[in-house]
Amino acid sequence: MFQKIIAILKQPHPGYPNLSGYFKTVGAISIVVFLILSFLQPFNIGHQNIEGNTFLTALIYASGAAIVMSINSLWLLLLPSWFKNWTLGKDLLVLFYQLMSIGVGLWLINSYAEASARQGYTRAIFLAFAIGILPYVIVTVFKHSRYLRESLKQAELMNLQLKAVQAGHPPLFAKPEDKSLFLVVPKPGIRIPVPDFLYAESKGNNLHVFWLDKEELKTEIFRCTIHEFTERNTIHSSFFRCHRSYIVNMDKVQQIQGNAAGYQLILHPQLMPVTVARSYVQAFKKHLEQ
Repeated sequence: MFQKIIAILKQPHPGYPNLSGYFKTVGAISIVVFLILSFLQPFNIGHQNIEGNTFLTALIYASGAAIVMSINSLWLLLLPSWFKNWTLGKDLLVLFYQLMSIGVGLWLINSYAEASARQGYTRAIFLAFAIGILPYVIVTVFKHSRYLRESLKQAELMNLQLKAVQAGHPPLFAKPEDKSLFLVVPKPGIRIPVPDFLYAESKGNNLHVFWLDKEELKTEIFRCTIHEFTERNTIHSSFFRCHRSYIVNMDKVQQIQGNAAGYQLILHPQLMPVTVARSYVQAFKKHLEQ
C-alpha cells in the first residue's frame, strides 16, 4: 500500500516550466479567489468585511495571496533543479507550503485591519486551506487540459516526423555498418546487438538494459551508471538520453504519446512507456529533425 502511494506521488504532473508560467498560475488563482470571496463569501467572510466593503475585502485578500505566492517564486530561482522534473508529490508539497504562507499573510492583514478581534492565526490558516483548495483545483484542471491538448498536438507532429524518417532512412538513425556492432557493457560475456537494444534505465549504481533476442524481450542488470554507459556507446547516433534515468534507441520507438506532463515513448507492448523529461524535450525535437 505504501509503495503504491509513493508510486502515485512520483507520477509526472504539470508544473511550472518557467517564471512566466508560474505567474500566470498565480494570477489565475488570485482571480478565482477574488470571485469566490466577492460573490460566495464562504465561512462568514461577509461579517468581517474591511471598511464594510465586500469587493475591497476580496481584493485585499486576493492581492495578499498573490503577493505571498509571488514571493514564493524565489524558490524557483534558488532551487531550479528541484523544479525540473515535476511530480504530483512535489505539487502537493508546494500547495501545502503556499496555503500555509497565505494563511500567515491573511493573519497579518486581519491583524493590521482589525477585521475581527477573535480571528486568530489558526482561523486564518483554516480559511487559507478551505478557500484556497477550490481555486487551486480549478486552475490545475484548466492547466492540465491545456497542456494535454498542446502535448497531444505536438506528439502527433512528432509521430509524423518519426514515420517520415523511418520511411526515408531505414533503419531510422543507425548506419548499415552498425549492424554488426554490439553494446559495450561491463559483462564481456553478454553480447547485445545495437539494432536489438531498446532502452536502459538507471537505478542507483545499477543499469537495467532491455533488448530483443529474436523478438523475445530480454533484460540484464549491470553494475554501471547511465553516464558510463553513454560514454562507452557514444558512436551510436540512434541513442538518445531522454531523461536523467533513461537512454533509448530511437530506432525502436514505436510511438510518441503526449500527456499533460509531457511526452512518453512506446518501445515495446510489454514495457512501460519511457518518459521524456521536460528539460530534454527541445533536444528530443531537434533529434527528430536530424
